[in-house]
Amino acid sequence: MQDTRLRAGSNALVWMVPECPLDLGQARRVVELLVHRHEALRTLIVRGPDGLPEQRTDAPTLDGLHVLDEAADGRRSLELAIGETEFDLSHEGPLRVGALRAGEWVTELLFVISHCVFDGHSIPLLQAEFALAVREVALGAEPAASRRRHQPLDSAFDEQSGPLAQHRAASTAHWARAVREIPNRMFVPAQDDLMHHYGATYRTDRLAPLLALAARRHRTTPAVVHAATVHALLAALSAAPHSVVRSHFVGRTDAEAETIGCFHCILPVVVATSDRPDFGALVGRVAMQTLRAQSRYRIGYLTLRQLISAEERRRGVAIADGTIVNFSFDEGFASLQRSSEAELLAAAGAVGELELLMGRNETMPDHRGLDCYLMTRITDGVTVTSATFNGAVFTAPQMRALLIGPEQLLAAHLQGDLDWDGICRIAHSGDPYAPAPPAVPVVGVDLVLPERVDEALVSHLAVRASSTTVTPGTDGTVGLECRVIRETGTEEPFNDAELREHLLCQVRPGAATVAPHRFLIEGQVKEGAGRTEPSVLALVAAVLEVNGMSTADEGQGYAECGGALGAVPAIIDHLAEQGYTGLGPHDFTLPMSLRSLGRRLHRRQE
Repeated sequence: MQDTRLRAGSNALVWMVPECPLDLGQARRVVELLVHRHEALRTLIVRGPDGLPEQRTDAPTLDGLHVLDEAADGRRSLELAIGETEFDLSHEGPLRVGALRAGEWVTELLFVISHCVFDGHSIPLLQAEFALAVREVALGAEPAASRRRHQPLDSAFDEQSGPLAQHRAASTAHWARAVREIPNRMFVPAQDDLMHHYGATYRTDRLAPLLALAARRHRTTPAVVHAATVHALLAALSAAPHSVVRSHFVGRTDAEAETIGCFHCILPVVVATSDRPDFGALVGRVAMQTLRAQSRYRIGYLTLRQLISAEERRRGVAIADGTIVNFSFDEGFASLQRSSEAELLAAAGAVGELELLMGRNETMPDHRGLDCYLMTRITDGVTVTSATFNGAVFTAPQMRALLIGPEQLLAAHLQGDLDWDGICRIAHSGDPYAPAPPAVPVVGVDLVLPERVDEALVSHLAVRASSTTVTPGTDGTVGLECRVIRETGTEEPFNDAELREHLLCQVRPGAATVAPHRFLIEGQVKEGAGRTEPSVLALVAAVLEVNGMSTADEGQGYAECGGALGAVPAIIDHLAEQGYTGLGPHDFTLPMSLRSLGRRLHRRQE
């Protein structure tokens, strides 16, 4: 769920150098022109009368510029001063601006913009608008021609009527089916709910011509070829039957192409790899699956999250974020693609510039199941990949393989199609003795560790021991069967549903647990009629009132019973008015019932 109070890591930092020096007054005027001309830069996200988020474009006037005098560390100092603080778009605009000054003249400006209203496609648009504004203010040029300025909070919400409505409905129907193919995760972390954050940067001038050449031979795009290299490496490292990569899509119509705002969408692309395809075949599969996703991109983030939440509830397992890829390039690379094959081969065969920097930063809680984030940008022929890795998932050699592997795969493939064994040799070249993943595939798409299921079950007060085993299914898939022994001396009744709910309370994207398909309970006690706890009743009442619903089954999940994720903040406020705390927005996306969610609530201490 998108929270309006974004993490500092979600801020976009864009440095601007005016073509001529500006005094402080002129710099302020340039910023004012940009804010006036673009709705996105003065957006607020507030709760509307129906309890759902809505966009307003009357953000308070920018409170001046943060000015620093030029120094050796001036840029970094300014980034730390204004770029590391969260935005709260409920009462402040999404823009902060700092200025570096040499004497009386401003030489550089830093724009810090909330990622909620600004995407990577907007950077060159803003740079062009900035140049025009500088010429208008400092050089007396004619005012810039007006662009389309409207940026809806979620462009999919704008399509409930009109020519795009049918595309939005088709997209929702497509993703309702497609989420059933998403693996819960490709890798099982060494530790649940923790991320050992590793940052890495890889710089090379060899990858760009390799991508251009492979894209030409396969009659596809460089983005597809790049994604195929990531799919190949992940599948080889994990030995999973399906690979999934969440890829960035521009998410704009032609009418939105020149609008500053945040239109991009991150969609899961799933590819079957159980038959060990060669790299050429894998490129074809990625191209087809990417086309399917791209043709159905008109779906709101909350709508997609709601479909995934319902699928998690159906399976009894949380779906992790896994690997996210963001690939982009400048106009220079577009020109490179028009080079002859001989020129591309010569460029790809040259000794390239290579720089690899890796380092551990910190350990932090992980509630999303992020394996890695790869941001690859080609500028002036040089490819720079900035990566975030989870050290609880990948070893250092595996991280290196994900950074350097794409160009190694392409170089080998272009000499003759690369088979699956060749892909595996490249993926494991730095770590040839890496152990096979201990998890087992369940129902074809989910990876779990049976021992972690047992650890979660024995935390139940009435369970003395648990033994989870893998059972083959008639359709070639496998399931989990769990034998539970009651704790002696306890009369607390429980059944299959109670044990399943207990497990689902502990199922998270960062954990490798899942609810078994069958429980065998030894020493079962006759179950008596129980009563619904007050906290559960309070939650159900809040869900009904805020969503305008007449009934809700406390045994169903929030998304499963038809609750809107956009209404969650209003539900939390409603509960707070009744004196209950203990739930956050993310909890409503977990695959647990309203009953289990309600049991997490507690009375606020006066």
